[in-house]
Amino acid sequence: MIIILHNYIHRFSNVVLENQHIYYPERNKELINSFLEFDSGLFLDLISHYGHYGVPVFVFLSGYGLVIKYEKKEVPLKFREFMKRHAGKLWLLLLPLLIPHFLILGIKDPSYFQEHWFDLALMTGFAGNLHPEPYIFHGPWWFFSLIVQLYIIYYAFVYHRNIRPLVLLTVACIMVQATAIGIIRNTDLLEYFRFNFIGSVLPFALGTHSCTETLFPDGKYGGSCLYSFYCMLL
Repeated sequence: MIIILHNYIHRFSNVVLENQHIYYPERNKELINSFLEFDSGLFLDLISHYGHYGVPVFVFLSGYGLVIKYEKKEVPLKFREFMKRHAGKLWLLLLPLLIPHFLILGIKDPSYFQEHWFDLALMTGFAGNLHPEPYIFHGPWWFFSLIVQLYIIYYAFVYHRNIRPLVLLTVACIMVQATAIGIIRNTDLLEYFRFNFIGSVLPFALGTHSCTETLFPDGKYGGSCLYSFYCMLL
């Protein structure tokens, strides 16, 4: 609910925007000024600025839920069946909203569909975030591509596996982001990484490992020291 409200409030032109994928110091100053003014717009500014934290929380819970659902099942689940099951659920949420959105805008502006039909195809195939210049507009559309990437990460690095491959992937993703901002100094590249799994694998890994620690306290899938390492990275 907080994420939906966060996206809706962005439609107002005078709210303080968030520092989600890229850090903008001036937005913190705007939020401080909003606190100092302490008027009726403060609530909207808080939701607009901090509401994006609902995304990593949801990612954490997704990782936790996947482990609960699949790790104790003795019958192996094939990758194709796994992805088909989850893609079907996502399409039930995505298509009833995405297709009318494009149709309405296409009726208003006949050139709209001609210009963005490929974007529609990418988003329908959960690949919109992979485009170097993704077509992002208000709403949760970009998240569908991200969560599918994380489903693939789960099956490839977590499902019935030791925690170490996921640790290595998490460290690699953190190093990639650090390189983008610290060495290359390319904020566009950093934003691209964070629209994809590279920017969300840490909370996802925390969610999966938190659950394995609960379900498998004997250390079958990793130790508490690795969990402490994740927390330190946060």
